[in-house]
Amino acid sequence: RAPQIDDSVKETKENIKKVIKNGEIAVEVKDVEDAYQKIIEIVEDVGGEEFNKSFSVSGEYKRMELVLKIPPEQLDLFEQKLKECVGDGKIKRSNIRSQDITSEYYDYTARLESYQASRDQLRELLKKAETVEDTLRIHSELTRLQAEIDSMQGQIKMWDKLIGMATITLYIDEEANPIKKTTTVGWRFNSPSEIWMTMKNGFISVVNWIYSMLVWILIFIVSISPILLVVGIVLYIIYYKRRKNKERQIIGK
Repeated sequence: RAPQIDDSVKETKENIKKVIKNGEIAVEVKDVEDAYQKIIEIVEDVGGEEFNKSFSVSGEYKRMELVLKIPPEQLDLFEQKLKECVGDGKIKRSNIRSQDITSEYYDYTARLESYQASRDQLRELLKKAETVEDTLRIHSELTRLQAEIDSMQGQIKMWDKLIGMATITLYIDEEANPIKKTTTVGWRFNSPSEIWMTMKNGFISVVNWIYSMLVWILIFIVSISPILLVVGIVLYIIYYKRRKNKERQIIGK
């Protein structure tokens, strides 16, 4: 049976909120690499760190995607410094979300303390067990409780990490430049050997196409030949009967 949870313990602790913060911010800059260096300096200034980074190019424009860990209490300062770095108008999207897990967090910690207390009691009982049956029963319950405790401790540690550092995904996009360099197209003339090779390849392609068509026509004819034979026999029989009927009519006259 699961141990009872002391609600008074939960009530006194729940004064401290447990909130997970995460979000996305998208900015546009002229120089992605330069902006990246400045942003990392800002992250370090507010006590954060770079967790992950990826770089991609779409068409002629660069994009860098950063996963940052920022202390939640420094998020406002981080956003302020980011605006100063790239310019207020260059922040295209900012979406910071908060998930309040206070109730779940303290429910878990209260249950964990109760399970740990029950485990300690069972350990004392195990020392005093006098029969093999009692020893096995207590040991089985201890194993079950320890599995519950390990699971809860793992969940609480994960929550502590998420609560302690907000996760921000930052997209740094190169802003569109209407006067971006265009590729100069120059004149190019094919040499006689290139012209001959093109003509040769074209001729071979046409011959191969004609050959393929003839092969497919032959395959088609062979495939439907049984049907053509049956149709031919039927048509011949019809023709033969009509001819005989006409001959009889002429003889009768």
